[in-house]
Amino acid sequence: MNVDGNSFDNIFEEEKVVEMKAKVTTYRDLIVWQRAMQLVEGVYKVTKRLPDSEKLAFASHLNSAVVVIPAKIAEGWGRKNTKNYLQLLKTARASLFTTETYLIVLKNVELVSAEEETRLLGYVDEVKKMLNGLIKSLNNKLKTSSY
Repeated sequence: MNVDGNSFDNIFEEEKVVEMKAKVTTYRDLIVWQRAMQLVEGVYKVTKRLPDSEKLAFASHLNSAVVVIPAKIAEGWGRKNTKNYLQLLKTARASLFTTETYLIVLKNVELVSAEEETRLLGYVDEVKKMLNGLIKSLNNKLKTSSY
């Protein structure tokens, strides 16, 4: 793929979106994990273009925060314990809020365009809704299993 300063190298194109599978057999089947991975790709593409003066400090913090999101979703899946999974999903959500804040800062200091910010924040919002839904579902599972 060719990289230019005005694109996300087509990672947000329709064909990149993975269809929801009928049965979830691994964390990689979770749409929330897939969208979080797309967010990681988008953030990395943006941080690669940051000025050298911002790469060491800012880019490394943003990249670290965004990678935690799909990593904690995967780790939680692997724990096979609902309480542990919930805690890790909450950690993923906290990193999502951190990522969101960094993206807003990048826009405010004019290191990314409004279009880039809008696209990435769209993924943040989508992942946020999915994480909240999964957390709510698992909380309900815990409540019903304790009766």
